[in-house]
Amino acid sequence: MSLIDLSPYTRARRTATNAYAADSAMRAYARLLSQQRGARQITDLNKQYADQTPRLMASYGQRNLAGPNISSGIYSRGLQDFAAKQYSDANSLQSRINEQLQKIDLQQTRARESWQNRLADIEMQKQAKIAQTAAQINRMKPLMGG
Repeated sequence: MSLIDLSPYTRARRTATNAYAADSAMRAYARLLSQQRGARQITDLNKQYADQTPRLMASYGQRNLAGPNISSGIYSRGLQDFAAKQYSDANSLQSRINEQLQKIDLQQTRARESWQNRLADIEMQKQAKIAQTAAQINRMKPLMGG
């Protein structure tokens, strides 16, 4: 027979663990969706630039700035600027995606710390209750003839 009912501590521990698990699952799903969205955005950006490339090349050809036996600094500079913008846009997009993923990871780390702290608090409360009960028993020993 136990003098102390520890079931409230077990329930509190289980509740905290279940809440952490549910929140973790939501964050994992949010991370997956963020990765998928980022992959679609990168694909769309690459497609956009791939679609623009022939039009850009043709526009220089129409102005006689590109073609066979034509060496144009304007054409070269235009292609360099186009490539630099594509590179910059891709890097910027990848940075935004990485920031979003890092934010989710940070939330997960904070949630794990909070859960571990909650479990430690529950354990301390349980130990305090055990110590309190033991002290009460020790005070009662002389009354029991022991």
